Amino acid sequence: MDICDLYEVVAVKVECNGNVGSGCLYQPSTEDYSYVLTAKHCLTGKQGEEKEFELTDIMITASSEVRVQQRIKPIEYIVHTSMDLAIVVIEFIPNLPKYLIDNPVLGSDVRLNGFPAFMKGDRKSITSTVHECSHKKTSFEVVVNNNQLTNYSNNESVLVEGFSGSGVFMEKEENSYLVGIFPRFTAEEGAYHSLTVIKTEEYNSLLKNRDRAQLIPNYLSSFKEYIMPAFEARSENIAMILNDRAEGLEEITPLMIKDTLNEKMLLPYGEINSHDRDIWIGWITLLTYLNIESEERDFSLMCTRNQNGNEQKVRMFYSYKHKRLPDLFKVIMNNKVVYNDIGPNDCIVINHEGNSGEVLRLSQERMSKIVMDIGVSRLQYMHKIPRIDQPTITKNISLIHVDSFKEKFREFAEIDDFVELEESLRSSIKEVLNGG
Repeated sequence: MDICDLYEVVAVKVECNGNVGSGCLYQPSTEDYSYVLTAKHCLTGKQGEEKEFELTDIMITASSEVRVQQRIKPIEYIVHTSMDLAIVVIEFIPNLPKYLIDNPVLGSDVRLNGFPAFMKGDRKSITSTVHECSHKKTSFEVVVNNNQLTNYSNNESVLVEGFSGSGVFMEKEENSYLVGIFPRFTAEEGAYHSLTVIKTEEYNSLLKNRDRAQLIPNYLSSFKEYIMPAFEARSENIAMILNDRAEGLEEITPLMIKDTLNEKMLLPYGEINSHDRDIWIGWITLLTYLNIESEERDFSLMCTRNQNGNEQKVRMFYSYKHKRLPDLFKVIMNNKVVYNDIGPNDCIVINHEGNSGEVLRLSQERMSKIVMDIGVSRLQYMHKIPRIDQPTITKNISLIHVDSFKEKFREFAEIDDFVELEESLRSSIKEVLNGG
């Protein structure tokens, strides 16, 4: 979708008990609902003039130029206790364009996109420049360019009336990213053409507290920034092959993996920290290996392989708490939900922050000892297993660290022939996945 069309579609007018402002439509990774991001005072009234309101008081209207003209029905509202931000949860809008959020960049141009009152119901987009921006602050300042808030008959506060709650977008690489929502002037009456913008991460914090789907950050849109740190320490020729393979997997994104696996990315299951680079470095590393072995680029096909005539799923887990493979095996055996999700012969690949330690693969003998330590009868009862032999209880899974592949690659570091080197890497990857 053209950027101008995007701005037209996502801008909405927000009205509540005589308060008029703007809002920004947003589609998170769910089909249960959509969002309108706005300023709190567009619902409650200005500071010192707040009024109570009901959900039925909120009216949201899309631009007359777009097809999202059907009635937009609010189903919940979320307001911040102290900051001028609010989110209206609305009924799901099919085919709403998806876009990502990002952090503002000092000196970059941004667009304010909303429904100022002086436009009499029409959408308006004005260009501003990020003037002040600190990572420690919840907001940043922009300065409106080219006197776009000035004319001969109105002061700036009148011209910007109705703009509160507008989305603020930053354009780069032919894409547009939401960087914040505009609630107010920085100074009284709009002096210095300076506007305050609340960062999108504050909206995500509010959504997280309400257990709602979050806005999608730009760093989940591609593995591009994680490829170099994944392979930069490898020998030169090995790194060239791995980088080339990883760059060919552009259709697989961190967001795709997050949406597919969600809490099942962690062991034990839980919410990941999407900002954690180690998680995504681990994933692009494993995906690159699987691509070399299988020649597949489809995520599902890459993670499903044939091992001695049996189907094997390759699963990757990140662990915050446990780093030793024996401890992680105990988590699998003692957690009913995790245990039931894992299939026979599955290969479990572990990643975590820091060094991998000495044990990169848990042997079947060690698994058997852990099973005995936990108690065969206890596991048999817990998982409703009729037979009590160790391969049945453990499902004959393999448990390895993602660094176990790298250890196998060491012997190939001096190979200069790239065809021979790639074939050696492929054979060693297959060997690791097959239990070697």
